[in-house]
Amino acid sequence: MEEGEFSNIEDELENVKKGDTILHLNYKGLKSLPPCLLTDICYRNLKIIYAKRNRLMCLPEYLNQLFNLVELYLPSNNIKTIPDGICDLRNLESLNLCDNELNHLPAVIGKLKKLQKLQVSVNKLKCLLSCIGDLCNLKTLELMRNDLSTLPVSLCQCERLETLNLDYNRLTTLPRHFWRLTSLSELSVCGNNLINLPQTFASKGSSSNLRCLFVDKNPALHVLPLSLIHVDIGNFQSCRRNDPLGVLPGAVELVVPYKEILVPIVMPPEVRNITTPWKSVPSLQELGLRATGALRSKFMDFKDFDEMLDSLPCNLKSLLLDPTAFCQSCLQEVYVSALPEVVLDQSIFYLGFCCSVKCAVQISLMYSTNFGINIVYPLCMPVI
Repeated sequence: MEEGEFSNIEDELENVKKGDTILHLNYKGLKSLPPCLLTDICYRNLKIIYAKRNRLMCLPEYLNQLFNLVELYLPSNNIKTIPDGICDLRNLESLNLCDNELNHLPAVIGKLKKLQKLQVSVNKLKCLLSCIGDLCNLKTLELMRNDLSTLPVSLCQCERLETLNLDYNRLTTLPRHFWRLTSLSELSVCGNNLINLPQTFASKGSSSNLRCLFVDKNPALHVLPLSLIHVDIGNFQSCRRNDPLGVLPGAVELVVPYKEILVPIVMPPEVRNITTPWKSVPSLQELGLRATGALRSKFMDFKDFDEMLDSLPCNLKSLLLDPTAFCQSCLQEVYVSALPEVVLDQSIFYLGFCCSVKCAVQISLMYSTNFGINIVYPLCMPVI
């Protein structure tokens, strides 16, 4: 520690000794937090530390001495790691580490049960650990401008999450399990490599709380889920610039003729078979999954049924617990085989799935009669 490094914050420290619960350290040129915070009992009542735009490279290990902290505001520093001791800040509600040098979050961060706001934008995060799902009170999560290519399924356990910002990462898909985020009202995924969006944004046909979805600058995104047709989606015209065909190996790819061009439609990766009005019988695998899903809904509280699910391959169990889509009409769960329905509204294509021709006809009539929206039907032709 350099001589006199903390001489310019003596007034701020003295204010805390006199009873102030907020420590203001923004723009002080600090390389570390004052050691006295952890050794002097006078600082035990601190609730908020503001330390924006300093030169901090790390945080002290024994942060548990500041057990009354509610907010840590540390953006625009050079912090590379977060000590495990942060897990002892059991009253922490807001943690801002934007514009630092983090390449990972510690596994213990899931122990911050009171955390409501986590802001780690403009860092070097390549992945999120599954512990993120343990933040049961999280309402705001900001992850923009990192290096994320996937998201853990456990994120969908944060059922109180209201705002999620994932702008400018490397995401190609989002987990279909997003239907569990029933409190989510704003999602921003601008500037990624998204090819499609989950068909399960609206849980069981519910409109959910989602009000704003920002998808600007995803060049390979050509179609949106039908359940989002009345959601504010920002500037979709900045999408649809590149041809996504072939970018998801093994995915079912279709095209829709529109104004002398072919609009590419990439199915969710779980969909293996597309049915059509002239060949509307679902595959045997689809029928089996639907029957099992119906039993799951009926006997979900029975231990024996849970044990039966545990005996299935992991991919099948996961699919049964979180279907690919819900029928736009009857809400039947859809797994690997479905009848797609493409809706055109104000030059934007929306994709939904129906479980049968009967449901597809009902949805077509509803949109054309009640909303005056065009149904692109016959739907599409497969790409060979």
